[in-house]
Amino acid sequence: MSADKDFIDGFYRPMWPDLYELRKEAEREYIPIIRRDTEMFLNTVLALIRPKMILEIGSAIGYSAVFFARSCPGANIYTIEKNRYAYSAACSNIMRFGVSKSTECILGDGAEAVSCLRKRMILGFDFIFIDASKSRYKDFLDASLTVARPGAVIFSDDILQHGYTASPDAGTGGKHRTNSRKMNEYLGYICESAFLDTSLLRVGDGLAISIYKG
Repeated sequence: MSADKDFIDGFYRPMWPDLYELRKEAEREYIPIIRRDTEMFLNTVLALIRPKMILEIGSAIGYSAVFFARSCPGANIYTIEKNRYAYSAACSNIMRFGVSKSTECILGDGAEAVSCLRKRMILGFDFIFIDASKSRYKDFLDASLTVARPGAVIFSDDILQHGYTASPDAGTGGKHRTNSRKMNEYLGYICESAFLDTSLLRVGDGLAISIYKG
């Protein structure tokens, strides 16, 4: 699997040299950002669907928010981060890369922050990217659907959790078992839902793509 990943990653070509520097910095420091093959796949999907309203739950240092803003000129991006230090880094990078006019970074719990967006009448999201606490993906999805438009495309990233989802007994700690159980429940939920069409892909650390039928 590692050889396959390395082979695919060998075809990665950064779209922006300055953003690539941030990627290299994050990879050196083991800061979690979207993987190279995930970014390549995202680039293709975004070019096809051309979203105008993007919601991200899990900003980390803001790499993907900048990527969304640059890939989708004219789109409005709302990115949510619970960790105060990551939020500060995300805000700084959003300013640094010149996308602050189109991108709003929000500090808070993902589901609660989405509820606040709904109260502000910020609705009609057509692309949603979930990449935060793995045990709470269902909470984030359910909240996101209240502000999504029919036909919205939803990415749930890192669903394999380094193999723990498929092999729940591999982890020695209770956290791994809990996250594995919660993720398996989530995948069953989105694959069996009457209001979602979902496919699971071995892109990055696993990726679920859902289309909201409304």
